[in-house]
Amino acid sequence: MQVEAGGYAVFWNEEINISEYELWTHGKDSIDQAIAATQTVINQAPAQKQAVLDKYL
Repeated sequence: MQVEAGGYAVFWNEEINISEYELWTHGKDSIDQAIAATQTVINQAPAQKQAVLDKYL
């Protein structure tokens, strides 16, 4: 997780981006959803990587 320059957004990767407005408006629920989405992406990554390796190697 990183904070964008100027502190206006928090992002985990290219697929998940949360503006300061979203954090302010939705608070903890948005962060919990973003964390769950991040965990889903992380959990799917090894299978996707293996599928690409299987296809091209």
